[in-house]
Amino acid sequence: MDDPFPNRSQAVPPAVELLALGTPRVVVDGVDLGAPAAQPKRLALLAYLVVTESAGLQRRDRLVALLWPELDQEHARTALRKALHALRAALGPDAIRTRGTEEVGIDRDRVHSDVVEFERAVAEGRLVDGLKWYRGDLLDGFFISEASAFERWLARRRPHELAWSVALVLFALASAALAAGAAGGWNEPLFRLFYLFGAVANVPVLALGTVYLLAPRRADWWAAAVALFVAFAAGVLTIAPFTGAVPVHRLPQGSEVFGPLPRVLAAVASAGGASVVLRGAVWSAWRFRRGRMLWANVLIALGTMVTGASGILNSVLGAMEAFSVTLAVGITIIFAGFLVATAVPTPARPHLQPVRDRAS
Repeated sequence: MDDPFPNRSQAVPPAVELLALGTPRVVVDGVDLGAPAAQPKRLALLAYLVVTESAGLQRRDRLVALLWPELDQEHARTALRKALHALRAALGPDAIRTRGTEEVGIDRDRVHSDVVEFERAVAEGRLVDGLKWYRGDLLDGFFISEASAFERWLARRRPHELAWSVALVLFALASAALAAGAAGGWNEPLFRLFYLFGAVANVPVLALGTVYLLAPRRADWWAAAVALFVAFAAGVLTIAPFTGAVPVHRLPQGSEVFGPLPRVLAAVASAGGASVVLRGAVWSAWRFRRGRMLWANVLIALGTMVTGASGILNSVLGAMEAFSVTLAVGITIIFAGFLVATAVPTPARPHLQPVRDRAS
């Protein structure tokens, strides 16, 4: 079968691959096992250990509370031991690590996941590469009964990641239009696409991720409002007449070629979206006045200000370079802040060796 991780180094191919974005699948030594629906808690356990791997090993009492809350402590721990034994049998004994009798994790060198690859690509600023990994929500369509804590954890990770991923797509489309205009010259259809994706739609969708992260109960209403706004803006930009000729060899300014309505939509989208992101950053920075949440919101606010600095950069670098720099640098900083905000704190972790004893 085709390698689902075509961009990774092929020197030592991983034996286990968890494809968790979209419909979940497990691939072991090139064999697609699909999603083990008959034992959903085993898949949930594997997914949780993979997604939280950066935080280090997980305590068994945390895992049993997450996945077996309906059982007493003795039976829950027995269920966890059986699930770990089954995962080792299916994935190989080196896939699961333990420390002592209380902590469990996965071997990052043996178990790979599209979730980790997606977040790493965004954190490293490889935004277009990040698009290759997103196939849908985390564990899309997956549900386990009698595990409300796990469902809450899963729900917290899904909507804001989807909003940020859509914003990532819009950023990539705007960048593609910008590159096409710089290389082959600008024309009316190309500038309409660039203006829609880069000047109107991107920041409101980015702000929607902040709303889902900080105020999830009201976020669905905001999602509907953003969707209606973007749809209306797309219709306007499709039919809006040009008031002047589009310059071929430089990036046009909206005031040169568009009437008032498209420019008002761009101003509302940029100012409103940036305001939401900045207010969210200030609010959560006040709420979390120390540690990673403070730095996460500093990054979010800084990235938003960078994306709004195109006027200053334009006077120094020229229009095309200014938009390229502000979009790439600003969005990268914002996404880095989002990743810091949603990451689990990383404790000190000593060097671990794979545990081969399946009895633990």
